[in-house]
Amino acid sequence: MNRFPVRIYAADVNPLRDEALFSAAYEKVTEERRKKTDRIHAEGGKRLSLGVELLLLHGLSELGAGDVRFRYGENGKPYLDGAEELYFNLSHSGETAVCAIAPCEVGCDVERIRTRELAVARRFFTPEEYEAVVSAGDDEARRKMFCRFWTLKESFLKVTGRGLQLGLDSFRIIPEKGKISVIQSVDQRTYYFREYETAEGYCCAVCAVQDDFEPQVRRTDLRGILGSEL
Repeated sequence: MNRFPVRIYAADVNPLRDEALFSAAYEKVTEERRKKTDRIHAEGGKRLSLGVELLLLHGLSELGAGDVRFRYGENGKPYLDGAEELYFNLSHSGETAVCAIAPCEVGCDVERIRTRELAVARRFFTPEEYEAVVSAGDDEARRKMFCRFWTLKESFLKVTGRGLQLGLDSFRIIPEKGKISVIQSVDQRTYYFREYETAEGYCCAVCAVQDDFEPQVRRTDLRGILGSEL
C-alpha cells in the first residue's frame, strides 16, 4: 500500500441511542469489541465503544483493507494482523468518537473541555506547561489550554506505545504558533502533531512519526455506515 496522509475520523455516537442502530452496530463490530461493550455498564459508554470501532472499520474499508484481525503487542497496544503497513489509534470522550489511521505509528486523543483544577496541571504537567495554562487568560481560556496540553500529551504517550509507563511530566509539549514539538527522551525519533476541530467543546490531537496529515477531520455519520445493515 502506498503511503498516505494520516487520516482522522470523528463521529457523534448519539445516533446509537436508536435501538435498531445500536443492534446493527453491535452485529457489525468484532466479537472482541462486543465482549468489551458487554462489560460496560453505562449506556453512553456502550455507544462510545461501538462507535469508535465502527469508525475504524469504516476507515479501513475506505483504504481497501479486508478481514480485520486484531493482535496486541508490548504494553497491550493493538495492531492489525496481516496489515503491517496500516496503523491506527482510537479515542472517545463525552459523545464523540475519534479514530486515526496512518501508514506509520500514530496516536490520537479527544477530550471534552470541562472544568479542571489547576492542581491537576501542577501535578501532571511540566512547570512550563503549567505556566502556559495559568497564564492563558480567563477561566474558559485556561480550560481550553489545559485540554490542549492534555490531548497533545496523551497522543504522544499513545504513539510511543509506552502509555502510563511514562509520566506526563517526563516530556514537554511546546505548542508554538504554527508548529507543535516535544522535548522527550523516549527515543531518537521525530514526532509530529496536528490538532483538529472534531466537535464544539472538544479538543483533539494526533501525533505521528510522519509530517503528513490530512488538513480536515473526516466527519462521519454512523447512520450512513449502518444504513446497509438495517
